[in-house]
Amino acid sequence: MQRLFIIVLSFCVVASAVAAPTTTSTKTNTSPSKQQIARNIDNLIKKQVGNVNIGIVIKNLDTGKVIYEKNPKRSFVPASTMKVLTGFSGLLFLGPNYRYKTTILADNRQIHHGTLNSDVYIKFSGDPTLKISHLKHMIERLKQQGIHAINGDVYVDDTAFGTNDIGPGWMWDDTRYCFSAPTSAAMINGNCIHMQVKPNKSVGKPVQIIPIGSAKYVDYRNFTTTKAGKGGFCRLDLHSNINNIYTLDGCMRAHSEARGLSIAVQNPEIYAEKIIADLLGSAGIRVTGKVRTGSSRDSLVLLAQHQSKPLKELTKKMLKDSDNLIANSVFKTLGRQYYKSSGSWKNGAKAMKNIIGKSAKVDLKNSSIVDGAGLSRYDLITPQQLLDVLNYAYHDKAIKNDFMNALPTSGIDGTLKNRMGQAITIRKIRAKTGTMSHVTSLAGYITTKDKQTVGFAIMMNGAAGRLGKYRRLEDQICTYLAQINVKPKAKPKTVAQTTTQSPTKKAP
Repeated sequence: MQRLFIIVLSFCVVASAVAAPTTTSTKTNTSPSKQQIARNIDNLIKKQVGNVNIGIVIKNLDTGKVIYEKNPKRSFVPASTMKVLTGFSGLLFLGPNYRYKTTILADNRQIHHGTLNSDVYIKFSGDPTLKISHLKHMIERLKQQGIHAINGDVYVDDTAFGTNDIGPGWMWDDTRYCFSAPTSAAMINGNCIHMQVKPNKSVGKPVQIIPIGSAKYVDYRNFTTTKAGKGGFCRLDLHSNINNIYTLDGCMRAHSEARGLSIAVQNPEIYAEKIIADLLGSAGIRVTGKVRTGSSRDSLVLLAQHQSKPLKELTKKMLKDSDNLIANSVFKTLGRQYYKSSGSWKNGAKAMKNIIGKSAKVDLKNSSIVDGAGLSRYDLITPQQLLDVLNYAYHDKAIKNDFMNALPTSGIDGTLKNRMGQAITIRKIRAKTGTMSHVTSLAGYITTKDKQTVGFAIMMNGAAGRLGKYRRLEDQICTYLAQINVKPKAKPKTVAQTTTQSPTKKAP
């Protein structure tokens, strides 16, 4: 199977300035009624985006009162706000301190003159943060135990997850990019490779391909040409196949600058096999058999182990940086741990629905959940479902702090670092963004003027053209809510008036 990648060098400028929300008066009414809030938000929608397919629900989580809603039960493609459900489910079911474990196992510890007489198994668990350096350290532990040779085969066990690494409904042309890297049990360096291409010093010679780091573990075919002058259009095309062979053809002009490329690994198994074989060789550990893919057995002896950071730390990276690989790994891990079988897209979806439905009492029957990152166009959820999850997390003492602290903070970090950084909004919004072609969404929490915590979900599909104006609407709604009081004022008590009569004197 061949995949064609067209290399495009583009530059994007992101404007972070957000217009202040428009209200019916020049000065914001800081204590509006529910009807006034609805009018102001409706005016913002009408002025900023017009007749877009939009769903919104806003609720005071301290009082339980709904502040505003518009199509709250309509289904939308969520994009990365799907990670709200994934992060929540992971913390709730796996626990904040859950860790991924990568282990090196053997049948026994029989070491004779530096030779381990056993097959060796490197068992992967789907750790999305595993690096080559971690594997190198584990292999060094073998040497510390006196192992200089392995009399047997070395097996790469990636059976923790099923064999389908690409999610249902992912855009075909996205699979070239690292943000859509395959979600396999053996994920090393994010299943992403980096390289540089630059013109040859000699016109007519092939373009130079310079692998960086782990890119040396895939193969290249170079059918390119360096051309002189500033003549016609030159384009580089990158083809790949399931054997991790990347073929580059086309041309570059001699005056062109070098280009950096980050590309997803197409076959994680082959990639892992080559890395492990190289690390063993570099460590001076000779293998009499082969490094190959295979499953391990029970009752094996542990030789070395690496543990990931706790899930609460991975969730923070997943939500703040919108890390797709972590989200999809957690998704498949939910399926694996819930059903005690290899994690897959199918059982991950079933597990998430059951966890959220049974534990948080959020009805997801009419939703469509197929991955954990929101990369799929098949994902469909409602603003109300998003808000219900946010509401439950806010009131659950076991995960509240870990969940809320993992969300991007306005003007401070993550995908909200360059949004809503004005004095009236900075640090007051914690929310997950979601973006893909024609889709934008934002869901999370707002601290209002009267220190109430408002939960909200804003989802827009069918957004035409650039998404800037739609994001500005999200920011304007949040800005408006941050500068008003949402808790109804207590009605003043009326003092009952009584008529006092002078006592009647009795006749002497």
